[in-house]
Formats: sequence, structure tokens, C-alpha cells
Amino acid sequence: MWRCRQTWTQLAFQLTLALREESAENVQDEGIPLRCHLKQALAILETSPRVHQVLQAVKTLEICVRVSKECRVECLAHRVPRLLYKTIRKYNRSRRHSELLHQLLQVCLYLTSSRGEATTTMSTPVAADGQDVDGVAESLELWIDMLHMHRESTDLFTLSARLCKRTLATLNANKWSIDKALWRLRLLHAMMAKTAKTQWIVARVAPMTHYTKDHLHPQKAASILHALLDVVCMIS
Repeated sequence: MWRCRQTWTQLAFQLTLALREESAENVQDEGIPLRCHLKQALAILETSPRVHQVLQAVKTLEICVRVSKECRVECLAHRVPRLLYKTIRKYNRSRRHSELLHQLLQVCLYLTSSRGEATTTMSTPVAADGQDVDGVAESLELWIDMLHMHRESTDLFTLSARLCKRTLATLNANKWSIDKALWRLRLLHAMMAKTAKTQWIVARVAPMTHYTKDHLHPQKAASILHALLDVVCMIS
């Protein structure tokens, strides 16, 4: 039974990868430049209130930034990450929004890993003349919000943690931003550590809760947060 389930899981994973690559090939084989697909996707992302349209646009955007350096540079030059942050804020923890949020975070991850390809420097100031031009402080606050809101989701929590770590590692943050991030991460870490300890005590007298792959164990969440705290302490 277990081997059968493992086989089906592997087949499903391979099918997902195959469909993903096929989508990328279809986008490129239509004869339309990727930049045109990018502009169409961004237009939908900025104007459409419908979740299914936004999801399709984000999938197209993910393909564009994944396969094209030119698209990544253009997105950074036109401050597309700020649009993505605004879009992420619109959605909640419902199952309907989970896939969309996952795709949005993937796009943000590709863009944060490509900052060196743009004309901006690797050390990005949080504020210039009192204004958060590149939305760096906004993104740092957003990732911590996502860590709190999706602390039970393995995929969304780990993606948010990676984005938070990259933001901390590539910005030249002012003291206020770092102090606030440190304070919020400490509170969240304390909460997850307390939850993990409570569940450990309960498990000693009652049957232990079995966590699925999609459901994040609080002890693992606490470990991830502890690693983020180490990063903050190093740069503060």
C-alpha cells in the first residue's frame, strides 16, 4: 500500500514538472515574444478582480521570469515587485487562494535571486530621502506577515522564510527596520516554540497528531524562525 502510494506521488510530481515545461514551451512557440506575454500578464494582474484570471496571469508571469533574463531585468526596472506585494496582500488563507499565493511567491523568489542582473546594486537602501523607492521595507514587513498568517502551511511558510532571508541579506537596512523585524520575529518564534512544547506535552498523554506534508509542524517552524533571527542578529 505504501509503495503504491509512493509510486503515485512520484508520477504526480513528474506529471506536474512535465506540464510546467510544456506550458513554458507553448508560451515560447506561439511566435509571440515573451515580453508581450509579460505585459499582458501584468495588465491582468493590475486590473482584473477575478481570481482565476489573476492565477493564469501569474502562471504566465512565472514562466516569463523563470526562462527569460530579459523579463526579469524588465520587471525589476519597472518595479514590478511592488505590484506583486500589493497583489499578495489581497488574498487570505483559504484553499482557493493558496495556489495563487504559491505562484506569486515563486515569482518574487525568481526576482529576488536576479537583483544582480538589474542595474540596481546588490545592497539596496530601505529608504532614500524618506521614501521606500524599491519597496524593500514593504517587502520585509510583508514576508513576516506571511510567516505569521501561513504558519501552518509548509509551502507558503518556507517560501516566505526564503524571501525574508534574501531580503535581509541583500538590503542595507536602517536601524528602525531591523529592530522592528527582530522584535516581530522573536514574538513569532516564541509563539511557535510554545505551541511545539504544548503539543509535545499533550502527545505524552494522548495520541500524537500526524502532520501531513502540507501541514507544517510548529517545531520545524520554530527552527526556521530561529535561523532567520540569527541572520537579523548578524546584520543588526
